[in-house]
Amino acid sequence: LGSALTLEIPQGAVSRRTLVTVSEVSAARNEREFELEPHDLQLQVPAQLIVDASSEMELSHRENERDVRVENQVHEANHLRAELHHLGRIKLHPAHADDDPQTHDAAELDGGSHGDGGVDGGTLEGDTCWDGTSLPRPALEPTPTASVADKFSAWQKAMNEYQVAAAAFSAAAKEHADAYNAAAQPVAGKSCHQNADCDTGSLDFPGACRVYYEVGQCVVQDNNPIGSGPAAPAQPDLSCADFTCSDSSYQCEQEASTQGIACILQRCGRHGGGGK
Repeated sequence: LGSALTLEIPQGAVSRRTLVTVSEVSAARNEREFELEPHDLQLQVPAQLIVDASSEMELSHRENERDVRVENQVHEANHLRAELHHLGRIKLHPAHADDDPQTHDAAELDGGSHGDGGVDGGTLEGDTCWDGTSLPRPALEPTPTASVADKFSAWQKAMNEYQVAAAAFSAAAKEHADAYNAAAQPVAGKSCHQNADCDTGSLDFPGACRVYYEVGQCVVQDNNPIGSGPAAPAQPDLSCADFTCSDSSYQCEQEASTQGIACILQRCGRHGGGGK
């Protein structure tokens, strides 16, 4: 798209050769939308998106009919640079003045927290906040609460039960396969004229003659298939509700595409208690 938008995908970002296309799908007075395809392509190494924009603009992903602010945006001269962890629809628009944590970066909330959990209702300054431009943004490892251990304990119990069920299924499947093979081996593929020529002596695995112009071949049917085996339990879903941050200048945030969780340093110049 000329000098308007550049997408830089580093080596190792995708596991196989992939055609990536970039197109502008709409433009208005204060907004532009770009389509980066294939949609929802996960990048193992973040890509760099560079778009011509003033300092009053920001970028958002379009996800589930809502805008989610792109992380790690930095204004450089007359353009905006951001990291992308997956492809999809990107919107360039004026920075939002509201503080809805569901549609914009939770780190930009007043005081950097929800409800009455702001930092003393004052302005964040100095080393206790992020300036909005320097990268990488400071982050701390979140502290797990008891719910994390509870969830993984329940998952481990389910995994142990799955292993027992899988072992039992494996034994039953082997017994079934041995019986099927024993019944089929004498007659499978044998020339025949009628079903009697393909008799296996088994009710579970009877033989049949597939005739064409009075000549055919024996096949063996499975009248009692064993079905599919047990499925492994899904690993626990974790969220910021399962973690705390050891430093009050940091707040927990979960990345939309990778679901990774970290405590990130709050943005400078914001007030606590819901004010501007």
